[in-house]
Amino acid sequence: MAGFHITALARRVIAEDDTRQALLRLAEEMARSDNSRTALLFDFSGIPEITNRLFFRAITRFVEERTSERRHPATPIAKNCVVLITDPDNARKILSEMRKLSSFLRYRRHGTFQVTCFDLRREHRQFGETCRKLMEQRPVPPPDRSLCLKEEAPPSIEALDQLISIGRTFGQADISMLLRNQDIWFFPPDASPVTIGREFWLSVNAIESLLHIRIGRDPWLFDRMTQYADHRVLNYMQHVSRPFPLPYNINLHLATIFTGDFRRFVTSLNTARSKQLTGMKRRPEVIVELSAEECRQYPDAFAAAVEILEDQEIGLAIDRMEWKDLETLPETITQHAAYLKLLWPSVAAQMTAIAGTEDAETMITTLERVGSNKIVLIRCDHSDVVERGLRLGIRRFQGRGINRFLLNAETVERVLGPTAAMSVIKAQTGRLRAEHRHPEYSM
Repeated sequence: MAGFHITALARRVIAEDDTRQALLRLAEEMARSDNSRTALLFDFSGIPEITNRLFFRAITRFVEERTSERRHPATPIAKNCVVLITDPDNARKILSEMRKLSSFLRYRRHGTFQVTCFDLRREHRQFGETCRKLMEQRPVPPPDRSLCLKEEAPPSIEALDQLISIGRTFGQADISMLLRNQDIWFFPPDASPVTIGREFWLSVNAIESLLHIRIGRDPWLFDRMTQYADHRVLNYMQHVSRPFPLPYNINLHLATIFTGDFRRFVTSLNTARSKQLTGMKRRPEVIVELSAEECRQYPDAFAAAVEILEDQEIGLAIDRMEWKDLETLPETITQHAAYLKLLWPSVAAQMTAIAGTEDAETMITTLERVGSNKIVLIRCDHSDVVERGLRLGIRRFQGRGINRFLLNAETVERVLGPTAAMSVIKAQTGRLRAEHRHPEYSM
């Protein structure tokens, strides 16, 4: 779509088309060599969930990394098809593992797949012809750019089974029942507290209850589940009424920025923007939150994501930052962010670890260096966090403890001043009046 220009990351993905042609040339070269090689052509079309690219990538990673002692890179050759080239001994081991997977999938009624073997010394022409026919009849979809980000392979056959169950459940679930939101607050000195944004996410506890799976105990499954959640949230947020009363934050995987669902989300966003009155000053109404860990792990992909977000006038927040990240996270990452979302538990641990005013001043200096106006203190589950954070020069907060803090006008006056306390009292009075007028909505 317009605005999604080619980046260095995208160019590498587009180069995969050349890889497919090189694969055919490689087969012919192997036929002329003294080395015996086997080509395994996997066709996963018989698995209904294979149309979901998250599952396609997962089963491809399984083939590459979990079927023999060493990793064998697989090449997408056509829709739902990949090719792997190895020596005959490894080919036999891979086929043995894939037979187990095939039997398991049939037993679980998840469909099946086919594997075709080619001895490239004798059957390179048949291999080439089969590949060409597949390319013509079932062209490979436009590459999902997230394939450039390395994903961990499924740890077991059972993990693939659970992933299929998650995908089916997410496809049928009413996302509005799983969605949660939380306000982000700004506390100016001796002024009324204001909300500056609202974060939306899918509740892990609600999802676990829906799936009857303890996802939080399995890092691989949790990562895949949250990627499914990304796509459902993006689809849901396309239908949120606009203009939204507050800028809203959505927490996404870095890989999700390069997918078709995100491009469709941006199209919907731009359509809504075009209906706004001409000449209106527009603020970023959407902020995408990317985890600090992923941004550090994939710097090239992060740079490409920044290009996309800035081109589409979408804000960026670096999420789940530890205190140590303020010192170690590259400036090339933090400088592009509107907000740096800093975990309060890591700040509290740092405050406990230090002693004396001088060390506290060092913390303040660190925050000022990265930009205290960018810091949002998150996971603020206790009301006293606001006062402790303010001492460090932090004025933006998010967490369950914020509402408890705002319910105590005396504490608000002591910490923020009389103007803030008066606004809190007025807000409480307004809510009480509303509940009195509509008693059926009172809790």
